[in-house]
Amino acid sequence: MRRSGIRRGEHLIPACFARGFLWCVLLLVLPGTCCACPFCAAPSLTLGERVGAADAVVLAEPVRNRRIAGRTEAVKVLEVREIHKGREPLIPGHRLTFPRLADETAGALFLCIASSGRRGLDWSEPLSVTEAGWRYLTQAPPRTADDAERLKYFVRFLEADDPLIAEDAYGEFANSPYEAIVAMRSDLPRDSLRKWVTNSRTPGSRLGLYGMLLGLCGDAADARRLEQIILQGRSEEDGFRPGIDGVMGGYLLLTRERGLDFLERKHLTDPSASFADIYAAMQALRFCWKYADADFSRDRLRHSMRTLLIRPELADLVIADLARWQDWSVQSRLHGMYEEEAFQTPAVKRAIVRFMLVSIQAGEPRASRRIESQIEKQADRVQPAHAVQARRILDELRLRDPRTVSDAERFFSIR
Repeated sequence: MRRSGIRRGEHLIPACFARGFLWCVLLLVLPGTCCACPFCAAPSLTLGERVGAADAVVLAEPVRNRRIAGRTEAVKVLEVREIHKGREPLIPGHRLTFPRLADETAGALFLCIASSGRRGLDWSEPLSVTEAGWRYLTQAPPRTADDAERLKYFVRFLEADDPLIAEDAYGEFANSPYEAIVAMRSDLPRDSLRKWVTNSRTPGSRLGLYGMLLGLCGDAADARRLEQIILQGRSEEDGFRPGIDGVMGGYLLLTRERGLDFLERKHLTDPSASFADIYAAMQALRFCWKYADADFSRDRLRHSMRTLLIRPELADLVIADLARWQDWSVQSRLHGMYEEEAFQTPAVKRAIVRFMLVSIQAGEPRASRRIESQIEKQADRVQPAHAVQARRILDELRLRDPRTVSDAERFFSIR
């Protein structure tokens, strides 16, 4: 069975390194870090970002082909029609030459972007644009504007007829902090979002964003609408459903703890639920923990995540989340799982060891990080109960399974 990010049996890097790296990501990322849209596949750069970093941006149109001595093919000549950014010699009528063009049809227009080089402007490959695309780009708010205010402009173009515009507007949301999206929730097009999330032709890459946005501005009817989408295609045969994690996240924003009950019943604890949907539900829980903590109690979210400990195929990832969420209530359960037949995989065993290491670290007095040799002798007296228990479990595991404990510790150090 495959899971996102790490492929069993097809490792491009050693499995222990991959899992160790995953734990570093899960446990060491700062909780306050400002992240982009949680359910979007962000492009590398939006047009706005490219324009902001450029020294020249112009709209040009083809003039003719021209041959240069020593070259067998004709170069393409563009004539500058409008200038958005740049200075002389860039004036209307100025001509630029390129080895090739993406579109040479009559009336074609091109967005040309350049940065300053040692010999003047270095032009990137021209990008075919429409008149509407040029207006969209030149009228967009500057990068220096408030993120939420900028998104109010781009939200109008999320499903534009011009694919370049629609994809770029999506990219602006994908690259924006979640807090900025929340700040402009009153400007979200609720009626349009309702159509987009139920339209079978909506790309899966955008469904996650639209589901989350509807969760920010929707009502009880929208919660039922998202619930129906979640219930569709729940069998293993239906496979991966792009964007369903965002739909689940939006559903939880509207339904809160009632929605957690629903996801537990229909996905987290249901043996017939597909692996892909279970993992999507995990992503929705992580989203709520990071971004919607005002709407959910921490203990309630921990409870939902704990229900997944019954699934061996996900156990190592679940244990990593519970360690990051400091759910020390499962220490005895994890201790028992170490010998259970269903969990006899190196990944799960290392995850249990690292959980104990995190528990010990969380219970360390600050002074012990500077004077470990002095505090170590008094550890049982100065550390909280969960850290004391974790240390005892770890000592036992070290005697019983020294190799696994050593492997786990290679990618984790108690500070």
